[in-house]
Amino acid sequence: KRLLTLLLALSVLVASPLAFAQGGGKGTAAKRAKLEARMKQLRSRVLRGDVGLDDKKAAEVEKILARHSPERKKLQKEAQTQRQALRALVQKDSNDQAAYDKALHALRAAQKKVHAQREKELDELAKVLTPKQRAKLLIATRKLQAKLRKRVREFEDRD
Repeated sequence: KRLLTLLLALSVLVASPLAFAQGGGKGTAAKRAKLEARMKQLRSRVLRGDVGLDDKKAAEVEKILARHSPERKKLQKEAQTQRQALRALVQKDSNDQAAYDKALHALRAAQKKVHAQREKELDELAKVLTPKQRAKLLIATRKLQAKLRKRVREFEDRD
């Protein structure tokens, strides 16, 4: 259970702001690049400050996260697409039970892929971090997660 929580928190630390920047419109690529740079700074600060890693260990963890990032992003995008398809069915108030069943199965399959990817990533992190360091990472990540959720809500409330 703790491992799953760490997985979820870690994915939010790495991916949520990127998903937030995924909207269309002018300057999206520039915004995404700026956000990615900011997230890299935040991740570095968390690893060195909150988790207490030295530069060498933090660089090793960042390398692991970067190596898993493309696949993680791809799978998270797939899961997001499946959630949107399911949401569209509900919003249409469709009575097509077969369509709901298909959408639910597709979403569950996508979620399983995301979890499997997170497991790989955490297994690799467990090889370089002590349990105490992983615990500190979990706590720091959850704090950052809460902060990000708050900022997203504030941003959404402005509109």
